[in-house]
Amino acid sequence: MKKIMLTLCLFMASSLSVHAFSEGSWVKEEAGWAYYNVENMRLSGWIQDQYQCWYMLDYDSGIMKTGWVAENRDWYYLNPDNGIMQDSKWITENGTSYYLLPNGKMAVGLVEIDGVSHLFAENGSYLGEASQNEPLPPDSDLSESSYERSMAEQVIDQVNEYRAEAGLKALSNASAALQNAADIRVNELAADFSHERPDGSYFATVLDEVGIDTYYYAENIAFEYQSVDEAMDFWMHSESHRINILNESFNEIAVSLIPSSTGYLWAMICIGE
Repeated sequence: MKKIMLTLCLFMASSLSVHAFSEGSWVKEEAGWAYYNVENMRLSGWIQDQYQCWYMLDYDSGIMKTGWVAENRDWYYLNPDNGIMQDSKWITENGTSYYLLPNGKMAVGLVEIDGVSHLFAENGSYLGEASQNEPLPPDSDLSESSYERSMAEQVIDQVNEYRAEAGLKALSNASAALQNAADIRVNELAADFSHERPDGSYFATVLDEVGIDTYYYAENIAFEYQSVDEAMDFWMHSESHRINILNESFNEIAVSLIPSSTGYLWAMICIGE
């Protein structure tokens, strides 16, 4: 059993559920390590010790988690041996490199590390220095080739095949307004690969921009995949992206893609009534 003093760290409090408690104790249980405060209450969520180390306790069981964990759309990596959240470091798993930012979040998109810009795919895998992989600039008129339009239609066909297998209604092809939104977003991804727009606003503001008023919306994006099958395989094997594709609240879809130096940039927007 070991005792620690829990404190509150502001940078974590801005995005995560954290606890600030007085002295308590770690207890080894059959399922793993749990933490109890001085009132003998088992804690859950994020906690920090006096050495500024962060731990994640399962929200249901209170057992300390290890490895990759997701929180509020972000991924964190907890040391498999002691559960400590890793930050400001590279890690490699199965031959793939990832970088963990100073706040512990897995890097995605364009990130500057030690003065050098690096590119990371949406799943966090390292793509190389930005100077080697910088996407090609988008066309000023947001136009697509007929080949790319055909690929976008194939994506929609596959989406509807997966929805049919799940007993869901097919999504209709986009209205001109929704297609315009997807075209805008895929070109913005060339400048900033993120669900945030270059001006810092959330992607959904593009819907207001094109005159769409809806309560239900989602965006899937991808970088570097060269074929429809590769992009769809990535989305369907990612829980959050698969949930978007199989969301029963949606009834309309738009897909847009543009070439980059390593494949294509992909944007999918789904909306519902």
